[in-house]
This record gives sequence, structure tokens and C-alpha cells, in this order.
Amino acid sequence: MTEVFSDLLLRYRARARLTQRELATRAGAAPRSVQDWEAGVTHPTVERLQGLIAALLAAGALTAGYEREDADALWSAVERESPRMHAAFDVEWFADLLYLPPAPGEASRAERSISRSASVASAGERHAAERREEWGEAPDVRAFVGRSDELLLLSTWLLDSRCRLLAILGMGGIGKTALSSKLARDVADRYERVYWRSLRDAPLVSDLLAGAIGFLSDQQLAPPVGDSERIRAFLQLLRERRCLVILDNFETLFEPHRGDARYRDGMAGYGRLIQAIAEAAHRSCAILTSREAPPELAAFAGETVRTFRLGGLGVDDGQTLLAAKRLEGTPEQWAELIARYGGNGLALRVVGERIRELFNGDIGAYL
Repeated sequence: MTEVFSDLLLRYRARARLTQRELATRAGAAPRSVQDWEAGVTHPTVERLQGLIAALLAAGALTAGYEREDADALWSAVERESPRMHAAFDVEWFADLLYLPPAPGEASRAERSISRSASVASAGERHAAERREEWGEAPDVRAFVGRSDELLLLSTWLLDSRCRLLAILGMGGIGKTALSSKLARDVADRYERVYWRSLRDAPLVSDLLAGAIGFLSDQQLAPPVGDSERIRAFLQLLRERRCLVILDNFETLFEPHRGDARYRDGMAGYGRLIQAIAEAAHRSCAILTSREAPPELAAFAGETVRTFRLGGLGVDDGQTLLAAKRLEGTPEQWAELIARYGGNGLALRVVGERIRELFNGDIGAYL
């Protein structure tokens, strides 16, 4: 599921630090129009959308090096949502925008042309490349509910902050894998390769890298011998293409029943892999889910290396999760039920089925 137009517009306007009135003036629109667009009430016409994109580009709101992708995402969102929009994104029109003469005090036209032409060329190459996805054991998220705030924050980290490594942490059953799958599917169209692997069976890092190198290179690169050489080859692929790699169940690599996340025998290579992903310059991202934080994360915490601790579901999301169980209870009983299990989605599903079968769906009788 891709982002809706209103969310995209709000994010880009916030990045440009413009008020609705300021953006409206620059885009040649009425302030009320911008308000309605961000509220999802209406959508811009072709002319207004072009003015809006031009204003956002001039304000530096579109991601450097990915301006075309951002503009195309805005246009595509309007195409999907507005029945009156029939015009396709005009690549030549947008290329012309990139060559507009600068305002006083900005970089010279020659300087802009050099940087922008490189940007347009690389963007064109990325779009021309065939996108490929390998989802492995990623769960189906068509029935995913809630977590809208978390998804917005995490997608912003990935797409705006150019996060290279994201660790989603939390207790078992809290929903880390489902959230990661939903997040990855939401942003997948912004990457050329998506590669999901579960570490539940604790594969050797050399085996994981062999599979990743094969997929990311379209089977054109044979995995070299040795973990260090494979890590270097893997990083080079992360530089050449924008890839999204998801490593689920990272905690299986640690010794059980310890509080310091120490790697099991033979698993220390994953620590070197995490460190390499965190400190190397590349344009890809790795997401890992774990009950415990890998020890390498602390040294690199910042804008490009993020840690997110996932909490339990709120009452509204918990009720939505259990809607199919047709449980009945007062607002207070619902709140008590969800709080008793810490908003843990897995635990709530189990107890919800028990309430349905043994208590005829009566939450009060169960409590």
C-alpha cells in the first residue's frame, strides 16, 4: 500500500518549513485549496499539481538526488485517488523544471545543470531498471490493523532521513514482524530490490550473504569466498542499487536467557555485518526485528542508524484486531482486557478466541 496524497503533501511541506499560506502563494493556489488537499477533501487539477510540484522543488522539499521519484509519487497519488485526473506524469516537463534559472543568491545555472543533470540521469536509470522483490517468509498484511503513527514515523525515517539501518525491537508477539512487513510493503516501490529473510533457524552469515548477493545482483555475481569478502561484495551491491533488506527474528542469533545480547557460537559474523551496514556509505536500508538490540547499534545511533521500540496496541487498535471475534463489553472492560495483556497482539488473539468459545464473547464474564 502506497502513501496517500495528503500524507505526502504534508510531509514535503513540513520538510520545506512552509505554512499552508506560503505554499499556496508559491504554487499559485488559494490557501483553502492547500488545506483541503492536506485534509484529503479535494485533489489538485493538473495545472495546480504542476504548480505545487514546482513550488516544492524550488523550496528544496524534494529529496536531493530523488526529486523525480518524489514528484512522480505525488502525481501518482493524485492519479490513484482522483477520478478527474487522467494526465500522466510529464517527464519532459519535470526535466525542464530542473533547468530553470536560479533566483538571486542561488547557485549558478551551470552549477545547477551539472548537479541536476546527474540527478535526472541517475533517476532515469533507476526507473528503467526492473524492480524485483523476494519476500521469503514475510507475513501477509492485508488484514493488518492500526499502527498508523508508527508506520508514518518509520517510513519518514526510511524515505526522508535516508536511514541505513533500522532496528525494530519489542517483546515476543508484540507485532514486530507484522509491522516490518507492512512498512516494507508500503515503501517497496521506492527501492529497486526488496529482500526479506527470516533468521529463525539461525543460518550462518556466509549462507545469508550468499543468497543476498545472488538475488541483489540478479545472479550475476558469484559470492566470493570468506565472510569479509562477502560483506564487501554485499555492501557494493547496496551502493549500486537502492535495496531494502529485512532480517527478521534477529534475536535467534543471541545466546538465550542473557541480558547482554551476546552472539551464539558461530554467529559473530552478523555483528560484523551490522557494523558494516551502519558505518558504510550506501543508498540502501536494512531493517532488522529483534527482542534485544544488537550490541553494535549503540556506537552508530543517529539519523542514519535508528532504533524503534514497539509498544502494545491501544484500545481502539485492539478492538479492531479482535473485531472478527465479535466480543462484547463496555469501554472499561475493553480497556482492562487490552491492558491486562499489554496490547500484545498475539496474546489478544489467543485470549479473544478463548472468550468467544468459552464465554460466548462476553468480556465481562471472562474478566
